[in-house]
Amino acid sequence: MYIRSVYIESFAALKDKEIEFSQGLNIIEGSNESGKSTVCMFIKFMLYGLSGRTSDGEMSERQKYVPWDTGRAAGNMVIVSGENIYKIERELTVFDDSQPRERLEVIDLLTGAKVMKGEVPGVAILGIPEGLFVNTVFVRQIGGSRVDGEGMTEAIENILLSGDENLSIKKAVDRLERGRKVLMHKRGTGGKIQSALQEEARLASKLEEAKQGNAAMIQYENECARLAALIETRTREKEENTRLYEAYCAIENGRKVLEAREHQEKIDDLSLDLASLEKYGNISEKAGRISALSERLSAVENNLKGLRRFLGDAPDARDSLTGEDRALFEKDVNKAKKAKKGAIVSIVLAIAFAVLTAVLSVPGGVLDLLLLVLLYDNTADSPVGLYVKIGAVAVLSLLAVAFIAFAIVNRTKLSRILKKYSAKNIPDLDDIVKEKIARAAVYEKLSDERKSREADISACEREREGVISSLREAARVFVDDDIKDTDILVSEALDVARDAMRKKEELTAALGMAKGEMRLFADVLGADNGEAALRRMNDAVNTDEGKRAEELDRKSAALVKNKMAFAQNSLPALLSQKGEADATLARLRASTEDSSVIATQLDYTRREIAQMKRSLNAIEAAKNALEKAGEGLKSSLMPRIAKEAEKNLGGFTDGKYRNLSLGSDFSVEMLLDGRRREISYMSAGTADAVYISLRLALAKVLFSGNTPPLVFDESFARVDEKRLSEMLSMLSAGEDLQSLVFTCRTLEGELSEKLAASNKITL
Repeated sequence: MYIRSVYIESFAALKDKEIEFSQGLNIIEGSNESGKSTVCMFIKFMLYGLSGRTSDGEMSERQKYVPWDTGRAAGNMVIVSGENIYKIERELTVFDDSQPRERLEVIDLLTGAKVMKGEVPGVAILGIPEGLFVNTVFVRQIGGSRVDGEGMTEAIENILLSGDENLSIKKAVDRLERGRKVLMHKRGTGGKIQSALQEEARLASKLEEAKQGNAAMIQYENECARLAALIETRTREKEENTRLYEAYCAIENGRKVLEAREHQEKIDDLSLDLASLEKYGNISEKAGRISALSERLSAVENNLKGLRRFLGDAPDARDSLTGEDRALFEKDVNKAKKAKKGAIVSIVLAIAFAVLTAVLSVPGGVLDLLLLVLLYDNTADSPVGLYVKIGAVAVLSLLAVAFIAFAIVNRTKLSRILKKYSAKNIPDLDDIVKEKIARAAVYEKLSDERKSREADISACEREREGVISSLREAARVFVDDDIKDTDILVSEALDVARDAMRKKEELTAALGMAKGEMRLFADVLGADNGEAALRRMNDAVNTDEGKRAEELDRKSAALVKNKMAFAQNSLPALLSQKGEADATLARLRASTEDSSVIATQLDYTRREIAQMKRSLNAIEAAKNALEKAGEGLKSSLMPRIAKEAEKNLGGFTDGKYRNLSLGSDFSVEMLLDGRRREISYMSAGTADAVYISLRLALAKVLFSGNTPPLVFDESFARVDEKRLSEMLSMLSAGEDLQSLVFTCRTLEGELSEKLAASNKITL
């Protein structure tokens, strides 16, 4: 017997969660608050429901596990038992100020029939009540493996003896005793036998009586006629309301099928929309590649800018100089200085000769006096003096002009040299020449490094082109490659990727929700996708009842169903009443018209008395046999369970702990150092190992090979790794044994990987 799957529609904080289990050992891992204990309680909810009782101020199970926001806990569980597969569907709705409402259905998945109506699934399928389930195969969180011994001994005895926990030996003996009292009181003052004896005397006396009057007979004839008419009316009402309600159910189921198909079309549309995004493949991965390439391109370009900035700031080949260049620079500077000096000297001399020319040209001036002294009697006015004066002025004027021309030549030479170096003056020229020489020295010093940087720039440019090519190729998945600007191309591609990713997430969520809602229609769709339901609806709408059923709402349909149930439930009572009236009428007629009828009744009563006496003797014999069987079972039950628990514990602890004894209340004592010790003397881990051994022993003794699934909720947290390994090995080795181990650690999963029959599930 094993649980194949659970679907939690709504339970505590869990919503729309489906878990598949396998036979053998299942390790269910999950962090704290991930819902492990909730899944455990959901399994118990499917089998036994939730209790509304509170204790010691704690919340009831309903208060803990029915979601407060919706007031509704619902889901289903598929369980395999032998050749049968059952699906348990349970829904509990709790309102604040009204009685809780619960819907429970158990469906045989092999036949599709609803079974076990009015029964508790845990009792009907597992064969045990809730209390025994909790004390054997349902092990709660840390420290919860202790067995509650109250009433356990009697319940186990009853199951082993009769197969039914409710069929207690004591109850059976009490029931036999009550049966005996019904037949015959101890002192013979009452009981059915005594009543039958009185009836015998009455009938014997009646045989001697005269015929009864016709008044009573007429009364019963009228009563029989009235009951017959009423039975006919109720039969007609039952048939009419049954046809009307069946037509209503057929139409409602057909409408559900049509609604389910519309819902399926919605799912198909969502699936097509989702499939249209598959052309992009893994959107997140490809968008991430675009972003990564974009970041890489930015890094390459920044590196390229840095390399180019270095070359822009450093001198280039134009600043290189040879020795001849340096000599030419020095020669040009000297020429410029000489030209400037020559220009200045020439200007000064030109001015001097110009002034001298002006002075000599003045009549009676210096020249005239000089001529008078030199020529004696010849004055400046004389021909000789005049010629001398003119010649002197001409010579001086020519000298002034010559020096002016020489100054212009030097100035032109200076301007040409300054222009050659783009200098403003001699100091500026000197600075420019010095700077050129200095830059040439720097260029010579950085020449090798510059070549290396130029090589880096070339490599960086090639890398940049490769990254751009890869980036454009990656972006082409989302946008056309007709956008020349790479930055714009990347931006638009990322926008398209984000939109596609968002749309995919929205479609996936909507599709999951739609598929979850589709489960609501599973009961009407069936294996033929609802074709049979549609045929029944089409057949129904063509009948008079179907036309009336189309006008019904839920309230009216419920009223029709109640009328049908009332008519159906009242018929047996009416038939019984009519049968009694017919019998009484027959007796009256017999006593009035034919005493042989009374004689027959008297014979029947006497046979009934004889039969009751035989039954009384059988009851006494059965009572004695049950009391002896109960005593024998009690003497052997606890030793059997203790022996099996010792075997399990010895396997868990390598034989360290074996000798234990059980009290009638399932208290445990161990033999330690030659003395009996209560389990409270042991460590918490050892105590857990003892009680888990005891539970496994109970399961083996009680179920004999058809053990229900074992559920462990954080039950091994205090058990060391070595003992845990032995426990898991034992759980995985049991034939047809399913174990569900819920844990927040990874240790159980790691140990189970070494076992053949194990399955790990992550919540």
